[in-house]
Amino acid sequence: MQENNAVALIDIASATVTGIKALGLQDHSLPGNGFDASDRDGSGSNPLNGNIQNWQVKGMYMPDAIDSFTRGGQQFFVTANEGDAREWPGIADEIRVGNAVIDPALNTTLTAEHGSDWRSNNDKLNRLLVSTSGDLDGDGDLDELQAYGARSFSILDANGNRVFDSGDRIEQIIKSQFPQLWVDDRSDNKGPEPEGVAIGQINGIDLLFLGLERSNAIMVWALNDVANPTFLDMIFTTGNVAPEGLAFFSNAQGSFLAVANEVSDTTSLYRVNAVPVPGAVWLFGSGLVTLLVARRRT
Repeated sequence: MQENNAVALIDIASATVTGIKALGLQDHSLPGNGFDASDRDGSGSNPLNGNIQNWQVKGMYMPDAIDSFTRGGQQFFVTANEGDAREWPGIADEIRVGNAVIDPALNTTLTAEHGSDWRSNNDKLNRLLVSTSGDLDGDGDLDELQAYGARSFSILDANGNRVFDSGDRIEQIIKSQFPQLWVDDRSDNKGPEPEGVAIGQINGIDLLFLGLERSNAIMVWALNDVANPTFLDMIFTTGNVAPEGLAFFSNAQGSFLAVANEVSDTTSLYRVNAVPVPGAVWLFGSGLVTLLVARRRT
């Protein structure tokens, strides 16, 4: 239920919807929840990659893909918190902050926090796309800035309660370790867009493969601790643009990750091998793994 920022709980055996869980909002003003809010925040309104800051903005999780795994007899779900605007016939809820009517109370709060030019300066929130759902009282102005997506992934328990969220780790990792993957013209609109999810097991370790649609890459995380997953690796290959659907499978020939790339119209098949890293932290009695990836493109 992406556009509703919720998940439905379904009893498959009885084909019954047993509940709907609202996912709430991520508070981007908190440490560890920052994001790059502008595509024109550099000198002369040029791009400035990795300008991650805290802002008085709320992020609507709005997950796209969801997958599950089991730990200690309990089921958990991983959500890719991409975000998506409503753009249907007669309905459009997307607006730039600089073009929005702002409630006086919100303007006072944001002026105190970010300066009087917070909504006119490209270095600040002028360029950010937000939802008209931030008009909480229906009077035509925004009482809260609600951005699309959380630029993160979350782990939920079987009841839909969030036990972990990656906050700004995705953008921070790209900024510090893979700057060539930063796409600043998306900073005003959902950033790297975590979209696809697949979970597989290698050497007894549950691995999360997280497709970043705009960064054209796949992050790999070890789900060794549901409250604090470990980033392992980033997969990216020339010619594969916008990973959308991911599927992990194993057979007699090994373990594989299949990826459908939306924009390049390609399908990639990766062979995934676990390789112990000397001196690494030990998990479940085996070395923390890195990945050797062989690719076949169709």
